[in-house]
Amino acid sequence: MPHRHTIKKCHTGISYSKNMTTKQLIREYVDDHYNNFGFYPYDVEVDGQVYSYGGYWAILEDRRFD
Repeated sequence: MPHRHTIKKCHTGISYSKNMTTKQLIREYVDDHYNNFGFYPYDVEVDGQVYSYGGYWAILEDRRFD
């Protein structure tokens, strides 16, 4: 079972308090960012770990994080 996180923060200061996996948190944030701004974020921070654009897309595309 994937490790679950309870807090997600991004470079814009938006926080989500949910019991979700890292992949779910990233997906929710980048989709929301895209819908609001028309482009994907430069980076995403989850539990103090900053993921670059390429880094978070690698997680989103990797089935091992499901």
